[in-house]
Amino acid sequence: MDICLYGISALEVLRAIDGLPSFSRTSLTEGCAVPHHDEALRRTSVFGGLSSPVHVMVSSDRERHDVPGVVRHVVSAPLPARSLMRMATGVLVPVPELCFIELACQLAQKAGSVSEMTASGWQGDEPLPGGAFPPCEDDEPFVRRLKSEVDLLKIGFELAGTYRVGTMALGEMRGGSGQLMSPVRLSALLDELGGRVRGTRLARRALATLREGARSPMETALALMLCAPPRLGGMGLRGGELNWQVRTSAGARFVDLGFPEAGVGLEYQGEAYHRLEQVKRDGRRVNALAGSKLTIFNVWREDLARPKLFEALVRDVTRCMGHRVRIRTSEFRYRQALLRARVLPPVARKQ
Repeated sequence: MDICLYGISALEVLRAIDGLPSFSRTSLTEGCAVPHHDEALRRTSVFGGLSSPVHVMVSSDRERHDVPGVVRHVVSAPLPARSLMRMATGVLVPVPELCFIELACQLAQKAGSVSEMTASGWQGDEPLPGGAFPPCEDDEPFVRRLKSEVDLLKIGFELAGTYRVGTMALGEMRGGSGQLMSPVRLSALLDELGGRVRGTRLARRALATLREGARSPMETALALMLCAPPRLGGMGLRGGELNWQVRTSAGARFVDLGFPEAGVGLEYQGEAYHRLEQVKRDGRRVNALAGSKLTIFNVWREDLARPKLFEALVRDVTRCMGHRVRIRTSEFRYRQALLRARVLPPVARKQ
């Protein structure tokens, strides 16, 4: 019998591959079973193994009852054609777009119902009529929903980018991987599902902020802090494009985060321990871009991590763009602090 991985377990397999070769595809889960934990680990050992518990998808409640170390998710609605990939003998994995929707479901369940409201009837993700946000505590529903949407976006930027996150204990990542997910394909899948599968609501909300082309978690952090909507703590700058291609006298160059209409770009500068040759290449790239009549801003981690430095960066960038951003409420700063805490990878400590 086949097993079909679900959500976070499927993501772990997707993180272990480079691109999507021509896997055999299906949409049928009727023959999928709930495996014993050891059997699930044995079948997926080629991908480096899975964390516990293992999450699997089945088509009905008739499957085996609870198994230690395995969580089953019943999806009885018919899946779109070719939405499951056979990635190993007896192992099915949802396509990245469907995996993203399943992760949205898991994160929404973890945060509580996405339709949950406070006693005052406020949903927590929009300002009150006067433009201000009510006071908030860490255990309020909107805080949990905000964290879930940001965490989902981090995964979305990764799958739609060219890096893969490892354990993240020290911000571990693997670069040079192929893009797995497309926002266009995700939008089409959401339209096709039409709400029949749980997770589509949160996934659609995240889709409005999702960008493709990120090459590292720090590029994702840069894009989210500048371009995510204010309800998530972002500055809401429009038109941002990751790895924007620019023609220079030295050939095509790529800007980490560009705003083509304004002719403004931001280049993230790596940490001080980066190799000297990489620093030299980054410097030459910035020199070539500066000769292309663009305004290029160099950004360091501190510019994102320290509120005062970030405010100065935003002020300089928006001045060049001819766009003024005004922060009027302390509640927005609270949201921004939550966003900053979620998107900045932890700094590795020196041994």
